[in-house]
Amino acid sequence: MSSLITAGLSSSTAETNRHLHNLTELLSGTTRDAFGRLRVSQPNTLFESTLLHDEDEVLWDTVNDGLATITHNPDRAALEMDTTATIGSRSVRQTRRYIVYQPGKSRLDLLTGVLESSGGVAGIRSRIGVFDDETGKVNGSGGNGIFFELDGTDLYIAKRSFVTGAQVDTRIHQTDPTKSTDGVSVWSADKMDGNGNSGVNFDPSKSQIFWFDFEWLGVGTVRVGTIVDSEMITCHEFMHANVIDGGAYMSRATLPHRYEIENVSGSAVAQMIQICSTSIAEGGFNPRGKTWVQEGFNTDVDAAEEVIMCIRPDRNNPRVTINPVSVGIMSPTNPHGIIRVYISRSNGIYVGDSYSNVGDGSLAEFSETGGLGNLDSLPPIAVKMFSRELDQTFAEFQNEVLVTADIKGHVDELVVTCEIVGSANEDIYSAVQWQEWE
Repeated sequence: MSSLITAGLSSSTAETNRHLHNLTELLSGTTRDAFGRLRVSQPNTLFESTLLHDEDEVLWDTVNDGLATITHNPDRAALEMDTTATIGSRSVRQTRRYIVYQPGKSRLDLLTGVLESSGGVAGIRSRIGVFDDETGKVNGSGGNGIFFELDGTDLYIAKRSFVTGAQVDTRIHQTDPTKSTDGVSVWSADKMDGNGNSGVNFDPSKSQIFWFDFEWLGVGTVRVGTIVDSEMITCHEFMHANVIDGGAYMSRATLPHRYEIENVSGSAVAQMIQICSTSIAEGGFNPRGKTWVQEGFNTDVDAAEEVIMCIRPDRNNPRVTINPVSVGIMSPTNPHGIIRVYISRSNGIYVGDSYSNVGDGSLAEFSETGGLGNLDSLPPIAVKMFSRELDQTFAEFQNEVLVTADIKGHVDELVVTCEIVGSANEDIYSAVQWQEWE
């Protein structure tokens, strides 16, 4: 340790600061997770996304307003999000899934991208982070989260909260307290203006690795920063324990990844670039969502494929994630046939008819009837061909299939269908088991 300090003292001031910064981080900084536990090399991946082949509509939803566009660049494994010179032009990319937070486990989110390709344009606002927006959902509570924001050429780290019943953004400016929401704060750690311990000068026109770690529990610390040359640099910390009045600092920590760029008041085009993102649980992960089972049946199944049951999130709670565990089927009439399971991403047009609440405490709905129009072009996620004997669990998903919603709150459906071969008017029963995460 002494040799490290000696090496720093014999070099330039900037190099000395870097050595001392690395020593500080080793002892108490980003080598430890949000709960102070030493970071190890076996994180539990909750979510991952790379854009190698396309915009990945399975994991992400897109909203383009005012002639904004997205263009996939396969050579760079990235997505270019372009806004026009018209005020109100906006492009938003958000994970369909609200990535579950488990209390007591540090959550680390890493997102890569470019805030604005030219380094900032007057009247253009861009954001990258772990957050949502109250205007994005048809139903449900308002927005929460943490994000980097480039407003023109001004750089902020912001905390969004709905704890007052209204969406409020607390923006902390990089170096100018007069531009911060409270008029006095700036980034509390490395300001990345070239004068901090890292010596790094943040360039919003360059590809960046943004990181966020949550010690939520309603009142924990949030750390925000970037990674440069394999070094995690802390830019700002939001402290809450023993600071805020009663209650949580934001309504939820189960949140999506989100990229957005908008022409708020400008007269020029602008571009954001989305690259890659992941969410990691540190200190183990064992989500304990509420478990539910719903039965469905159809007593008149024949050679035409028919709906047996549909499950979806309650449309009044579009932020809930349904994690299917298993699908079971049986028939007392011993027919031949095919059972299929689909995920239908509805865009507001649903397969199921006459949905009913599953029960008190559940945030899901079910239907035992419906049309197949939305399923024509969809591949099933599970198929079972059966002959006579039919009384079994035939699909177990193990967190691999999730029923979610798009940005506007149009929810997905899990659909179980059956097609009978060689007979008609058969009785088919199904049971779906799932967990609900929120």
